[in-house]
Parts: sequence; C-alpha cells; structure tokens
Amino acid sequence: MFIEKSDSFLELPSEVIFPEAANAAILKHDKWADVWETLTTDADLNYTDEKETVSLSSLVTSATSAIYQAITDGWTMCVGYSGGKDSHSLLHLFLMALIRAVRNGTNISEHHFIQMSDTLIENPEMHYQASQVLNQLRMFIAEHQLPVTVLVAQPSLTQSWVGRILTGRGLPTWTNSSTRQCSTDYKIAPLRKAKARYLKKALLQS
Repeated sequence: MFIEKSDSFLELPSEVIFPEAANAAILKHDKWADVWETLTTDADLNYTDEKETVSLSSLVTSATSAIYQAITDGWTMCVGYSGGKDSHSLLHLFLMALIRAVRNGTNISEHHFIQMSDTLIENPEMHYQASQVLNQLRMFIAEHQLPVTVLVAQPSLTQSWVGRILTGRGLPTWTNSSTRQCSTDYKIAPLRKAKARYLKKALLQS
C-alpha cells in the first residue's frame, strides 16, 4: 500500500507506533469497536516467546495506528488488493483504521480507494473469489458509510491477451521467459490509468 497526498508520497517509519488508534474515542460499539479491547486482552494475540519477541497484537496495533495517523493527517489512501492473504490482511488493517477515524468524527479525506487489477486471464476460481470479496466489500462500505471507493482496472482490448495474440502484436509468455508482459500490459498500465482517472475526478469534486 502507498499513501498519497496530491502528487507527493509519504513513507511511514516501520518502527514508529502511534497510540491514537487504540485510544481515540469511538461513537458506535460493535465488533469493530470491541476489536481494540480484544487486542489488549486476548492471550493468544499477546503471546511472545524467545523466538517471537513481538506479539501479533503489537504488530496489528502498530500497523493500524500508523494508517490511522496518516488518515487523520489528511492523506488519501490507496490500497492495492489482489485477493491473496497479504493484501487481504492489509485491507482489513486499513478498514480497522478507517472505521475508527470515521466513527470518532475526524475530518478525513473523502477519496480513499481500493484498487484491484482484473487481467481477464485469471484462474476462474480465483477470479470468482476475488469478485465475491469485492461485492461484499462494496456492501460493507455502503452499510458503514465509509469514504472509500473500489476500483477494478482492466486492460483495454489492444492491451489484453486476446487483443495482442489475435492481432499478432504479441506472443504468449512461456514459462521459461525472463519477462512477463502481464505485469505491465495487464496490470500496471491499467491500474495507473484507473488511478489517474479517479484522482482527476476527485480533484474536480473537491
């Protein structure tokens, strides 16, 4: 995930812990409020030993506090989602921090966004799973009135696998190839275009 404000970028120090997320007031109580108490009271989450000197609770609190600090400082957050375990975990941490900021009445950006790349050649099961998650996420955002938008970027016809192969502009990428056209044509370029369109629209609405 990167944190964006206008055309500049902020890199948060990995070892700095901001306490605001865990201590900020909250106006509604449900599992999204109770989770903060659970982080401090659950024995498993706070377990440490000689090999694991930092508890999972500390890691979660540190991550959500850093995200919360950036959100409440006025930064607009872009979260990359792929459907994998890492991006899913990051998405959950972001939502924890965002809900906290919204519910305690903080004046924050209205243009946070979650990006996913649909290459049009994904494994059908993985594509279905990711689509289901995004549909549930959209309903969750609407239910909790969160200032975040879900963006799904797709390659254009000429950039797509079908377009490149059928027009003779490209060949399938073999398993022993040192380059991956999908990284640029199917993912990076569409995501950049989707982001640019969204931010341009957001600036016009501001």
